[in-house]
Amino acid sequence: MIELNLAHRNKPRKRCIGIDIGSQAIKLIGFEERNERLAIRYYGHTPTIRNTTEEVGLTEHLAYIRCKLGIPFGMDAAIAISGNECLTKIIEITTTRKEEELKDEIPDLVREYVPCDMHDVAFDYTILHKTPTGYVILLSVVQCAVKDFYSRVVTKAGFRLAVIDVGSIALINASSMHKLTHTNNIQTYVNVGAHTTNIHMLKDGVTTFMRELSLGGELANQCIAQNPNCTDI
Repeated sequence: MIELNLAHRNKPRKRCIGIDIGSQAIKLIGFEERNERLAIRYYGHTPTIRNTTEEVGLTEHLAYIRCKLGIPFGMDAAIAISGNECLTKIIEITTTRKEEELKDEIPDLVREYVPCDMHDVAFDYTILHKTPTGYVILLSVVQCAVKDFYSRVVTKAGFRLAVIDVGSIALINASSMHKLTHTNNIQTYVNVGAHTTNIHMLKDGVTTFMRELSLGGELANQCIAQNPNCTDI
C-alpha cells in the first residue's frame, strides 16, 4: 500500500468522515460496520462556487452539511488535495544512503522541482522500489498556504482533522485497504476532477506510470452544453 500523507495531524479513531471540497460542490461521506461489512451512514453534498479567498463561505457550507446529517462535533475527518494545488512526481535518485537516511536528501529534490522557498511548501514521499544505484520514489509537494487553508475550513466546521492526503494516492490506498489491489497484474486508477485528471498505473502493487492531464469534468460539461438540443448544465 502506498502511504503518502502530507500532514498526518492526528491518529484517526475508528470512524472517520471523508470530505471532498471541490470546485463546484462540497461532498461528505461516512461509513459504519454492519454485519462485518461497510455501509454508508452519512452522505451529503451542497453546491458551491469555490474561491480560495472565501474561507468563511466554505466553512459555513461544510458546517451546514454536518449539522443537517447529525454528525457529532469533533468527529474525525480526512481530506485530499489534488489538481493544480499539488505536485506529484515519480523520481529516480542516485544515492548510497540507506532508506532511513533518505529523508535528508528530499529537500534538495524539492528545490529542484519547486522554485520556491522551502518554508512555503509541505512535502512527503514514499519509496516505490530500490534500484542498483539508488531508489525510485513518489514525491508530492503542496504549498503550506493551501494545506493550512483546508485545515482551517475543516476544523472551523466542527471536525477533528485526522488526515490530509493526495487525491490520487488516497484512491489507491482505499483500494489497497479493502484488498482491491492485486499482485501479478496491472491496474489503472483514474481520478477525474473538475479541471485535472490523474492517471496511475500499478504493476504488482507498485506505481510504474503516472500522468496528470489538464482536463476534467468541467470541459466535458462544456462540450455537452454546445449541443443545441441540450439545456443548461
